[in-house]
This record gives sequence, structure tokens and C-alpha cells, in this order.
Amino acid sequence: MQEIAISPELFVGAISLEHNDDGIRPWRIPHEKKELYFPALQDRASCSAGVRLQLQTNSNKLILHVINHNEEGSTHCDCTVDNELVQSAELAAGKQVLEFNSLPGSDSAVDIWLPHNAPVTVCKIEIDDGSSCVAREDKRLRWLHYGSSISQCGSAHSPARTWPATAARKCDLNLRCLGYGGNCHLETMLARMIRDQEADFMTFKIGINVQGASSLNQRTWQEAVIGLIETVREKHPTTPIGVITSIISPPREDGQNQVEMSLEDYRIGVREAVARIKKYSDAPLELFEGLDVFGSDLLEYLPDDLHPNGDGYEILGNNIAEKILTPLLSKYF
Repeated sequence: MQEIAISPELFVGAISLEHNDDGIRPWRIPHEKKELYFPALQDRASCSAGVRLQLQTNSNKLILHVINHNEEGSTHCDCTVDNELVQSAELAAGKQVLEFNSLPGSDSAVDIWLPHNAPVTVCKIEIDDGSSCVAREDKRLRWLHYGSSISQCGSAHSPARTWPATAARKCDLNLRCLGYGGNCHLETMLARMIRDQEADFMTFKIGINVQGASSLNQRTWQEAVIGLIETVREKHPTTPIGVITSIISPPREDGQNQVEMSLEDYRIGVREAVARIKKYSDAPLELFEGLDVFGSDLLEYLPDDLHPNGDGYEILGNNIAEKILTPLLSKYF
């Protein structure tokens, strides 16, 4: 086997890359300024949801040397070839060596999906002697998605099977997933960070964390939604944005939180915020209903009445690809 250099060009889907003595650790916030973000958000942003090594190689085998910094248990890395999942490898805590031996051996588009629910450092890659492996140029549409734990998908079967990864593979998109478990609260720092990213289109799936934590009320919720979108518009005046309301969560539909708002109240706020923006702007902005992609007909896939299970996330990804991404792409591209 021969070693190839671990270079920043291999990493796709991260916001920043931390270089350490062992290798490169991806982050989904600017790690150099991580203390400007809420501590729990820092933790979720250290996980590699949607981050992958994007390669062009003719090797039959790829060996990944990686450190799983989550000491609480194992997770997975996935290998896809031309968007198709060919192998999933369990990743235990600590320094591990994973072998992906299902590569076709031709000059293929290979992605190694890093864990969606754990922080990792990539230390080394090895391929067959005499083979080539380079960072792959990606000319696909760049999709940035912002959301909660339902977008980070902690209980997904593996990283390429989260709903954003499932939808991106189905629609052949270049994904950047900013799903932060428990931490989608439309903070100003996140809005500014999203504003500064390159993207061809964006989606924001918002509401559930704010309802659960009672972090915004009738006075502040619509204004936060408007503020997020208008901040992003400062550098994305013509970028299509799709806003998605919350999927179903039976106890929260009518049940009020500490600021006397139900989940449906937050959906109403999103609808009204989008309508208010559209009164003053013809920039491409679309509203989608979360209940249309995961509603009462799918409750068997919602074991805790909040998060889909592994199968549910794949159903959600396929539904979003069909009912949200495909209409957006058809209308604007």
C-alpha cells in the first residue's frame, strides 16, 4: 500500500479545518473562533455531519487511519461510489484503521463520509501500490442546509444515510449540512456564518429546537426568522432559499411551552415571516411544510415522538428530495 497526503482539498462539507499533530479535524463552525458560539453548539459543530473525503481514484482498496474523539461509543464511516453506498465501516472510539475494499478499481468518484455524530481527525490514507488518488473537483450544485438534530440525524443508520445525505445523493448535489442537535436557535453568529458561505441554494428547517427550549416567543420568533434570511441576503441577493417548517411531533403540536407557544404556533410564525419578506422582495424564497414530508402517516418511524429512526430518516430524505429539492431545482436551475 502507498500513502497519499492528507490535504485540505480532500475535505468537502466542513466550515473549517483544524490542523493538529495527528492530521486534520473538520469543524462545522470556524474553529478559530469557536468560543463565540454557545458551548453546546460547539460540541455539535465538532461532529462531522455531511463532511466527506471526496476522491477520484482507481484503487481497489482504501485504508483510512482516523481518530474518533467520541469516547462514549462507536459510530460509522461510509464509502459511496458515484453516490451509491458500497460499504459501511464501524468506527470505535480512539485511533482506528478502517479498510474499504469494495472500490471498483476504475477511475471512480469515491466519497468517504465521516461520522455524523462524532468528531474525528483524519490521520492518513493508503491506497493500492501503483494506483492514483486525487481530490475530486465538484461541479455539482452547492446545497447548504441549516437545521436541528432532525437534520444532524443522530439515530441514522450511518452518515451517508442521514436525510440530508440521502437527499443529496438522490439529487446529485454537493451538500453542506449545518444540522446541530438541540442548537438550531437562529443565532446571529450562525446567520453571519451562513451568509459568508458559498452556495447555489439553501434550505432552512427551523422551529423544533426553539419550541423545545422556549428560546424565542411570539415577540421574537418571526423577527428571528426574518433576521436570519435578511442577513443571508446581504451576500446572497439572488440565491434561492427554501424555508421548511417542522415535521410532526405529536406532544408538541398543541402542547404549549414555557412561552405559551405550540409547535403549530411556530409553523404559523414561519409562514407569516416568509409572507412579510415577500411583500418587500422578489428574491427567490419558497415555503415548504414539514408535515408534507413527515406527517401523521409516518408515526411508526418516530419512536420518541420527536426524532425519526434510521429508516425514518431515509424516508424523510427521499420525501424531501421529491417534494422540496426537485421543485426548487426545477424552478430555479
